Amino acid sequence: MGKALKQCSYDQNSQLGALIPYVALETPTLPDNYRQVHESSYQAMIEPFVGISQDLTDAASQVLEKLNRAGLTMSTAESCTGGMISTVLTAVPGSSSCFLGSCVSYAIPIKKRILRVSSTLLDTQSLGAVSSFCALQMALGVRKKYLSDVSVSVTGIAGPGGEEPHKPVGTVWICASSAWHTTLRCIHAKGTRFAVRAYTTKVALSMMSDVLDEYLGAQDTHTCSKLQ
Repeated sequence: MGKALKQCSYDQNSQLGALIPYVALETPTLPDNYRQVHESSYQAMIEPFVGISQDLTDAASQVLEKLNRAGLTMSTAESCTGGMISTVLTAVPGSSSCFLGSCVSYAIPIKKRILRVSSTLLDTQSLGAVSSFCALQMALGVRKKYLSDVSVSVTGIAGPGGEEPHKPVGTVWICASSAWHTTLRCIHAKGTRFAVRAYTTKVALSMMSDVLDEYLGAQDTHTCSKLQ
């Protein structure tokens, strides 16, 4: 590979006017193990690794289609799924039209600092991060932070360890939140760590789809009443 040269570039868009270091290659050579892969082959290789099954992609597509129909935006706050919900949403082309982003609040301090989940709640042993209250505050927090119309949050125990009293592995709280409706649900998923995360993602998308159906149904009713 070409010799790396340390240089500096002035970012004119930076309010601080800071010098931003970057690494430039003297010659644009490729590594020895590089080989060109056809896009279809690449997709076949990466899908089993990422775990985006067709049913998850279909569920994400339905949510995005309803968001576009309603003219709404969405954000997610993910703990035990580690970004899987946002992964399946952004796997759908054009998702940026309505999906704003995700906060992967895996650690307790991030739940507190970024999503403004109550410290008292998180420090209370009988409640904690795996609770309906935490899921609710996560959903409200990310909706406020990202200025989205709707949001979904998940918090739970994907396993294989981490079991708590009265909270076995697979216990996950999910919240689908909007200005007009909020739904909370506790699931008890079975299987491997990946299976728990995938099932949680599917349920979260289903719950969001139901929230959007309610909104679209109300819009249709309002339109019909105006026409009468």
